[in-house]
Amino acid sequence: MTVSPSQVRTYLLAKHHLLNRDGVDAESVADDLVGLHATSNVTPYLSLFNRIKHFSPDDLNDELYRKKSLVRVRAMRGTFFLFTRRLLPIAAEATEFPPERVGKSLTHAGISVGEFEKLSKLILNCLASGPMTLPEIKRDVSRESSRSLDWKRGRRVTRRTNLGVVLQLLLVQRKVQSQPEPIKWKSIDWDGYGTRTFTRIRKVRYRQVSTPETASTNEGAKLKLAELYIKQYGPVTVHDVAWWMDESKPEVLRLLARLRDKLTNIRIPRHVDDFLLHPDDLPVLQKTREVDDCVRFLPYEDPYSKSRKNRGLMIPKASERQAYVTGNALPSVISNGKIVGTWSLAADDDEKATVNVKRLAPINREIESRIFEEGHRLGAFLYGERSVTVSLSQTDRTLMGEAHPLLSRECPSRQAG
Repeated sequence: MTVSPSQVRTYLLAKHHLLNRDGVDAESVADDLVGLHATSNVTPYLSLFNRIKHFSPDDLNDELYRKKSLVRVRAMRGTFFLFTRRLLPIAAEATEFPPERVGKSLTHAGISVGEFEKLSKLILNCLASGPMTLPEIKRDVSRESSRSLDWKRGRRVTRRTNLGVVLQLLLVQRKVQSQPEPIKWKSIDWDGYGTRTFTRIRKVRYRQVSTPETASTNEGAKLKLAELYIKQYGPVTVHDVAWWMDESKPEVLRLLARLRDKLTNIRIPRHVDDFLLHPDDLPVLQKTREVDDCVRFLPYEDPYSKSRKNRGLMIPKASERQAYVTGNALPSVISNGKIVGTWSLAADDDEKATVNVKRLAPINREIESRIFEEGHRLGAFLYGERSVTVSLSQTDRTLMGEAHPLLSRECPSRQAG
């Protein structure tokens, strides 16, 4: 079976609630995306803004801080995700951090096993009385136990403390949970978002947690996670599954062999590898037709842009490094599922703000109009009544769109069934 790239993109837009913003609520969308990316504390808000009509930041705050229906944990690839209580046991068991990786991290940091065990006990004793920030933990732990480290990452060397390293390892071991302070939406300084890696989290508290009840064995959880990923993100390749789950290719092939009845292979022109899809989704994919005017402003590390290792469906190889800097998915503008630009924000003291769009692909007049419209919609969500300008850079000129009343038109669905 062969399907076109445009069919796949439109199918994925619908699957991810990006086509018509038909997500029901934060909890259901988090399940549909197998977790919301949450390395940056504002990414889940912008991801939901793109997927739920009339979404308000208070909607997510309510789930996080009142209902506590979403939990922030390190999971696939060591990345922070927001999981529902339903998926948390599966994700926690499937992405359990093996002891040998803890050992490698300690060796890299220059921390002995004895020092790690001592600091772990001190940190957990501190948190036994209640949630604390890292500075508060440092104040409670004796100075004799704390020291600075030279942390090497490629060519970069940064200064870290042994307490900070141990705390991060306790996070991946899920003995500790992190919780950023509630966002006060109107007080966020958006200036520079998109040019920095992500917005600064002003205060994070850590609390001691008990080991979550697991839904199954590690093997069963991995099988379920692989099945969920293919169901929600397919068509995907074996390499995509291995990358997303942070597993070796042989291990993924072994898992997929046990899911044979829940997989079908399809071909996509100009792609060498076969793609995997759940058989129930094939009729829907076959009936899907391309859209021609769907534009969305995705945040840093959005689940759509960070969904696969092979990104050829979304962006040409020649432009990929401009949208994925050191592997991080920058805030991006997608048109009909393809990444056509990146975006950033600039604000001044005169209550004016600009949404800057850097073009990465040819854009026709109709798409330009949609970019301005969607950029103003984003500006209203971020800034409220503040005056917002959308700037679209071109190879030979810059187009400016002044703020105007927002249009209510949505992307028309061309998906049958």
